[in-house]
Amino acid sequence: MSSLICKTLHHVRSSVRACSSNYNNLYFIQIHLFSLSSLETTPNQHSFTVNYFINSCGFPSEKALSTSNYVKFETPNKPYFVLAFLENHGFTKTQISNLVRKYPPVILCDPEKTPLLKFQFFKSKGVSSTDVAKILSSAPTVLKRSMENQIIPSFNFFKSFIQSEEETISAIKRNFKLLLVDLQACALPNVEFLREANVLDAKNLFMLKFMSGAFNSTSDRFRKIVNEVKKLGFNPSKLNFVLAVHALKSMSKSTWERKLRFIRSGVCLRMTLLWLLGSIHGV
Repeated sequence: MSSLICKTLHHVRSSVRACSSNYNNLYFIQIHLFSLSSLETTPNQHSFTVNYFINSCGFPSEKALSTSNYVKFETPNKPYFVLAFLENHGFTKTQISNLVRKYPPVILCDPEKTPLLKFQFFKSKGVSSTDVAKILSSAPTVLKRSMENQIIPSFNFFKSFIQSEEETISAIKRNFKLLLVDLQACALPNVEFLREANVLDAKNLFMLKFMSGAFNSTSDRFRKIVNEVKKLGFNPSKLNFVLAVHALKSMSKSTWERKLRFIRSGVCLRMTLLWLLGSIHGV
């Protein structure tokens, strides 16, 4: 056991020499040295992992216990470098804790391969470290997605549509899920169908920037929603049309049917839209 602790201390000292000396780095070193003390009294791998999540990541005991069922490690070496990497790239302690809670496997990733590639991509687009930390801690699924197959194609798709890299970045900061939309199965065919339905590109752009979830739906379902909105009498050239599409996309089938019964009773179009949009807020 003492040899394991000595080995880990050697890694910590090496990391201190490699990193700049600042309070935050020392904070993480102290936290991980504290975690080592629990290793002496809890040799069981499962107990060590639980203690680590509690002491170093701020997990409640119940969350630490449940997480340790599918994320296990015997030493703090790899988790230390992951947490230190995140801290040195602008993550607050709260953001780090939130990220690990939402996506525990990140604690065992290679920071030079997974988080770093995403950081470099966003930074190359002019996104600040603060905003990158906000994106990744709020939408950790981004870390799991391929740069070549998902992140870069999604960014390029929205950039070609919005025709401004700066506005594309603004749209992504407003809605991180833009990067997770299934382009081939959802976004591309749905945008094309809206064009066929005579929805102006300006209205499509509004939906893409502010209501991207409307496009993250299979083509068949999306077509049914658009056709239903047409039947309700909305004009495809008006903004109300895309708002109604978004509203119908956001509600369950039972809620949809209940609201359609109300609509078919003869209310005016303005009241119809308000009633539809109310579904998004659970009205």
